[in-house]
Amino acid sequence: MRLAYPEILGLAENKEAAKFYYDGSVGDLADKLAGLAKRLEKNDLWNGDSGAAVRLAERFEWNNVGAILDEAIETIVKDC
Repeated sequence: MRLAYPEILGLAENKEAAKFYYDGSVGDLADKLAGLAKRLEKNDLWNGDSGAAVRLAERFEWNNVGAILDEAIETIVKDC
């Protein structure tokens, strides 16, 4: 997950996002996958924190981006 995902999830700004990344090494990837498998076995994918995914995605909710996108569209239409 080293392509665009760090920028999309905001790894630099959100330390909670670090659990979704590995350092690029085979060992760290194996550790992350083993941890995921253990959490799935316990039916506890989010380690008791089911709100983690929601918090990471909140910035993409319409209330947070709607005005920005509307303004961008208006700018494009004006320039046409």
